[in-house]
Amino acid sequence: MCTLSFLPGPQGFYLAMNRDEKRDRFSALPPEIVEFESHRVLFPREPTGGTWISANDAGVCLALINWHRIKREPNNVVRSRGEVIRKLVGISTSDEISAAVKKLPLRKLR
Repeated sequence: MCTLSFLPGPQGFYLAMNRDEKRDRFSALPPEIVEFESHRVLFPREPTGGTWISANDAGVCLALINWHRIKREPNNVVRSRGEVIRKLVGISTSDEISAAVKKLPLRKLR
């Protein structure tokens, strides 16, 4: 299970997250700053490119925890949920994120 920790501070906050602790997973790649669309973004990565947490220079932080109650479409074309944050990291506002999430194929994610 993933755990997200949020600790407010006098000049902002600290955000930390563990990745799903399955022992058979590959080690993650360390966080690095990447130019993405019009933003600089910091995030760790799975070897396949997905991620579970990010922060950009617009002050937007995203984190993706496990969910198991969503009913999937009966389709063999399943996509990694690690793609979700990668699709959203270049966005600057919560309204834009809300609109973008509505366009994602959430029922096809594993």
